[in-house]
Amino acid sequence: ALGFSTCISHYFHALKKFKVLIWSNGFGLIVKVLALLYYSQGLNLNNVALASSFGLIAIAVFLVVVYLKEPINKEV
Repeated sequence: ALGFSTCISHYFHALKKFKVLIWSNGFGLIVKVLALLYYSQGLNLNNVALASSFGLIAIAVFLVVVYLKEPINKEV
């Protein structure tokens, strides 16, 4: 998820769409914090890594949805 979301975020950075990146990272942070709260009873390294992965997956899904909503023939 990390490499995939990084590639897509570079695309939006090249188009200077920084608001999309801020919203996606905020969404990923919210998902990560919620996952950490959910796993807070048995907080160990595996659960923290799992919550971090959920956050990265949320970022990737958010960026893919925004990318797919863009018009195809839009000029840069």
